[in-house]
Amino acid sequence: MATFAAIMERITGTKEEAEEQVRENAESEYLSRPLPNEQVYLWVRTIDNSRVRAVAPPGASRACWKSIVASLAVVALLVGVLLPLAYNLLAGYRLSALEVEHQRLLDDKARLEQEESALLSPAIMAEVAASRQLVDAAPYDRAPLAPAGDRALAMNR
Repeated sequence: MATFAAIMERITGTKEEAEEQVRENAESEYLSRPLPNEQVYLWVRTIDNSRVRAVAPPGASRACWKSIVASLAVVALLVGVLLPLAYNLLAGYRLSALEVEHQRLLDDKARLEQEESALLSPAIMAEVAASRQLVDAAPYDRAPLAPAGDRALAMNR
């Protein structure tokens, strides 16, 4: 680093010229004292660190892995704590949706039972029978539904 005197020397000229100007202005009441160590000048040399490699501290790798494992453990613990809460929340939403659907199905069932009872009333059944020309069978009329039980067909002989 350069001192203030060296900087002033570069800007204004030589040190002797600066001293002469100071002496000329000595009668000024705002004159300051000379700065301490103003005669010292430090030469700055650039240092080439392009070939220098930093050496990692011996425990840095182990500490890094420990911090990674610790953070993963904290994340796993956090997930383990919050996952049941999230499942409960989702189950609550699903339960309320199922309750709404159950109520809708009960309303549909009641409506369909009412329609069925209206369609099965004796007055409507008689009207449908008359429109299709259906008549009640006499109690003595019978029609066999299946042939007489002949075992020869079942035995295949």
